[in-house]
Amino acid sequence: MPGCQATPPAGRHSAGFPLLPALQGALPRVLVCLTVACLCAKPAQAAPEPDDIGVSFAWDESGRLSVQHAGETIVSYEQLQLIDRREGWRVVSGYGKDVDLQAGGGGTELIVREEIPQILTYTKKAKGIANGLQWSLRYAISAGTGTTDNYYYLDIPAGTLYGTAYQSQTPRGPRFGEITKEGGIGSQPPITGITFYDARRELQFELGGKGAEWRLTDWSAAPHGSFRLRIEKAVAEAAVEAEATVRLTVRPGVADAGARIAAKAREFRRAEREAQLEAAGLSSKAPLAFAVPSPPRKTVGQYEVFDLDFQVGGTYTNPFDPEQIDVSAEVKLPDGSTAVRPAYFRREPSQGAAGWRSGKTEGWRVRFTPTLTGQHRFRITARNQGKEAAGPEGSFDCTPRTTRGFVRTSKQSRLYLDFENGESYVPSGINLFYMTRLGKGVPPERLEKCLAWMNQLADNAGNFVRLRMDSWWLAIEMTPDPETGYLGLGYYHQQTCWEIDQIYELAARRGLQVMHCLDNANGNVNASKQSWRRPYDLYIEENGGVCDQPEEFWSHQEARRMVRNKLRYCVARWGGHPNLMAWEFWNEVSCREPMIENATLWHRDMARYLRSIDCNAHPVTTSLMGDKTLADRIWALPEMDIIQYHFYGRTELAPGLLTLTRPSIEKHEKPFFVGEYGVGPQFRPGNAEYDPDGVQLHNGMWGSLFAGGAGAGAWWYVKSYLDRFNLYGQYRPLAEFALRVPWTAPEFRVCSLPEPTFVEAPEQRHFEDVPLPLSSQYAFKIPPVTRIEIDSRGNLKQPEMLRGQLNCAEGRKAPPTFVTCFDRPVDLIIHVTQSVGDASNTLLVDLDGERAIKTPFPAGKEADPKSEYIEAYDNWRTAYDERIVVPVPPGQHEIRVEALGKDRLEVEYKLGGAVAFEDLAPLRVRGFRTDNAIYAWLQNRSSTWRRLWDGKAPIPLPKMRLTCPQLPQGTYRVEWFDTWTGKTLGSQKVEAADRPLVLSIPPIDRDVACLIEQVK
Repeated sequence: MPGCQATPPAGRHSAGFPLLPALQGALPRVLVCLTVACLCAKPAQAAPEPDDIGVSFAWDESGRLSVQHAGETIVSYEQLQLIDRREGWRVVSGYGKDVDLQAGGGGTELIVREEIPQILTYTKKAKGIANGLQWSLRYAISAGTGTTDNYYYLDIPAGTLYGTAYQSQTPRGPRFGEITKEGGIGSQPPITGITFYDARRELQFELGGKGAEWRLTDWSAAPHGSFRLRIEKAVAEAAVEAEATVRLTVRPGVADAGARIAAKAREFRRAEREAQLEAAGLSSKAPLAFAVPSPPRKTVGQYEVFDLDFQVGGTYTNPFDPEQIDVSAEVKLPDGSTAVRPAYFRREPSQGAAGWRSGKTEGWRVRFTPTLTGQHRFRITARNQGKEAAGPEGSFDCTPRTTRGFVRTSKQSRLYLDFENGESYVPSGINLFYMTRLGKGVPPERLEKCLAWMNQLADNAGNFVRLRMDSWWLAIEMTPDPETGYLGLGYYHQQTCWEIDQIYELAARRGLQVMHCLDNANGNVNASKQSWRRPYDLYIEENGGVCDQPEEFWSHQEARRMVRNKLRYCVARWGGHPNLMAWEFWNEVSCREPMIENATLWHRDMARYLRSIDCNAHPVTTSLMGDKTLADRIWALPEMDIIQYHFYGRTELAPGLLTLTRPSIEKHEKPFFVGEYGVGPQFRPGNAEYDPDGVQLHNGMWGSLFAGGAGAGAWWYVKSYLDRFNLYGQYRPLAEFALRVPWTAPEFRVCSLPEPTFVEAPEQRHFEDVPLPLSSQYAFKIPPVTRIEIDSRGNLKQPEMLRGQLNCAEGRKAPPTFVTCFDRPVDLIIHVTQSVGDASNTLLVDLDGERAIKTPFPAGKEADPKSEYIEAYDNWRTAYDERIVVPVPPGQHEIRVEALGKDRLEVEYKLGGAVAFEDLAPLRVRGFRTDNAIYAWLQNRSSTWRRLWDGKAPIPLPKMRLTCPQLPQGTYRVEWFDTWTGKTLGSQKVEAADRPLVLSIPPIDRDVACLIEQVK
């Protein structure tokens, strides 16, 4: 209304739009200016009647903002929010009066300026314009600061935009699309503007600034259900401010605007797709024809990779789909049999290029690794659009060559691996992982970093890498994304394929074996509720896939066909490498009933198909987490050759690895491998200094091997820990020790060794806290046993039943009840490390049925300004380091521990004062034996990463003795091996008669290994 003056109610901060906190780290000296202003001149022609175009800009008494047109709210407080993710404050406007902004503006201008010291300065101006309303925001980023990790954003509620069309402006030109509830808005490149159209309104966002970049992300599946415009990159130089600006124009809609834009969107997508395929060299309209040169070599060594490159003309839009064009080689082997090898299409950089540079080197290749000596004759065949053709016949001779061959599950010992020449293979190495995000482009340093880690590993006798061809690293297919160059399901990203080629070539030169993980279940089939993962699920229809919901994947026939196509391509391109150790279907599959049956059948069927096309018969595995029923079903399949788990210990690694490994080996009698391991939630890149020597890495390697695993596992934290502290030297001592052990000898078996004893009773006794081991076996379901019995030495009767979280919600809630019986007073120490949920989270402890403790552990900004908000689950995550001590009298007692609230408390448990360290078998002993040898690892139980975390050094052990099982009569050499340096600490010869051997153990600060072998 002309002449209206709006005054904020007393005691309130005022702003045009509410500001909501969501801390992601401090961002100092950032000035934020918010302005709502008239930005357009009055039109020359007469304005329409106010009741047709009038727009009101209103605040109600509770401070809610709305924009109305013709009596209908077109933007409201719930529909448009300005969010500042910084300091934990919230500003809400409150005016109590409506301000009418009629077309043409009149003379009324509303201006509000207020400053929150060191946080925010904002100015708001509002005027009507012809046929609409405009407002603008300007963010001024102070010199020398930036918002790379601390961004501002505007949330547009997704529900208000379903059924609308949009046109966005990008540096590469306009993009068009339609917004549906099922498909959302999809992945968007950086944008400079976007307009939403429907019959009711038109919302136009103009985005700009200096040194800033805007992006639109889809959070429609999150609890707040929004499409988010955010400043993703705004970095100010040392002496120059940066700025980001947004201008919103709100107009009434035009009846057919949405339909016209939707039609443009469909045509745009069709033209864009054709252009993408043509630019990528993936479409062809040529007739079926061959151009096959003579083999590059007439002689090939046994187990040497032989590649034949050639050209095939054809008509197709996807050369990776054998239903469009199927190219193979028929090979007649020296023994008279015939084998079929699929060929693969490739597009590679020009020869000699240091990095990826898409060139004209493209065409088809067939790869063959001969295992039989003699003449091999081959012919290339192709099928395309109902026609068949064959190229000329060629041949090469395979000559004998000394080589180890491919890795196999051992025929001599079912729990271990060896090469075809009988040489044992004990994998010990790392995971290769370098984050690659949709919309970000391929990191230019990704390949260089991974190759550098591989070289460092090989320099120190490591022999294994796990390559994850998964959603956010080396995926060869992914949701369409112009920044990374992905084209969607069924189209294989040639830059990534080329990088994988380089990894295999270096692995071959450096003697590294590769476990090739083919996909990441966390990105798709696990049906994660985290919204940031949804764009990576390339199998669902909204991302261009074929499944309506992620749960359909396991039984969806077209999805299965697409997986078979990918398996065929991978076998053709990488299956010929002798340094491919094993295929791994999935990284961390997790599903529950009723999908377990379908997931099991999927693994069975795909393993059978893979074996039918992989002439080199590489072992097959997958990796699982969560439901034990799924694990039992999958590992029972004869098609699964290797059991694989991932382990992140929250207490000490060695006993946890034993708990994980031994039951699986005993039940399924297959090689067991830990594909990822590390410490649990305590590990952060910024606080790894507590363990610079690598105790966690070391104990995980030796603990995995001596738990009965087929190898020493694959460490996860490479960039942030292993490489940072240059701990690669840990691998050489283990490799040297492993060479001494006859792992695949028929009589090789686990050896039960008694606890070592003190030569003299210790003068001092250390009553230490005894950590109770935690298991992830029932992390996602209720364990069948919640009554945890603890013996007099602090051991759990069923350690796999104790979880590291106290869930609040039904369906996962399973409060443990500890049963103790000590002859002295003890403490049960509950260490709360994290609260997830809201302010209602509370810890309850009952002692013998009586309430002993009730302590709140609220989650949220009020509890700790550094708390993190988890948008996907509408939860706060607040870190704690608080120990709740429950005094327990002597005798038998029951202690029940429970959490109330929204989600969970993450906890650890210890027994305080229960047992003296010296009475608690201070040396942990694990061993193996043959008929005339024993191999053992002896670990000081106080040499743990957890103890270092608590700021305590290992307790030195006085002289101890080890009694070994009886060995056949004869002379034996006893060698004490330093597991940290690889040096011999001492050796001696002993005679074995008709009694056990008693050995004096050298002083142990951390751990040693022992070899007892008969002298021949």
